[in-house]
Amino acid sequence: MGRTIWLVRHGARADFVDGKWKSIDGGTRDAPLSELGRLQAEELAQDLENESIDHIFVSPYLRTLQTASPLCQALGTRMKVEDGIGECLWRLTSMPAELLSLEARQVRFPTIDPTYTSVKSPLVGPETGESAEERAGKVILQLVNAYEGNLLFMGHGITVLGGARALVGAQNPLRVAFCSVTSIEWVDSEWVLRKNGDLSHLSNQESSLQHQMST
Repeated sequence: MGRTIWLVRHGARADFVDGKWKSIDGGTRDAPLSELGRLQAEELAQDLENESIDHIFVSPYLRTLQTASPLCQALGTRMKVEDGIGECLWRLTSMPAELLSLEARQVRFPTIDPTYTSVKSPLVGPETGESAEERAGKVILQLVNAYEGNLLFMGHGITVLGGARALVGAQNPLRVAFCSVTSIEWVDSEWVLRKNGDLSHLSNQESSLQHQMST
């Protein structure tokens, strides 16, 4: 049977738009979406609201939860918070202290699935970008094999690249920008890249391209 896997990077983050933005503890490790990022999240939801998406897995960071929330509401689908597709922790010795607690997430984002248990424990750094990409790829493959139907993963640049590489290999150059959509389909017993960092759903594509990652 045919399947589609969507890999989406979060929308534009506040600290990339406002260089003076700081979180309450003086860091920028769990930045929320900027105003542009919130618009991108709404445009993403409008673009995918008629798609058949059975499960949505989301990184525990605030900006990924915010990006996925309008889509979950549009689809009537709960988000599964998965630590394994979280951001690279290359400068950290532990998970950022200011990440929302499980209880706070549930209050702020009622579409979170309270019954889901992350396959990966909360991440502990430091780790290289390469190891983060590999880690996310393994987790995404594990979930693709464990869950039937069409899945969407809402993550970060490095973890979206990791998931795409895990599915289609290194033969395709990949690109990931803010709120870009990569879709991969199961066709004739292999995964085929259909959309590669697509931005056609966004009204302001140039802003997303300022922070594009590629391989």
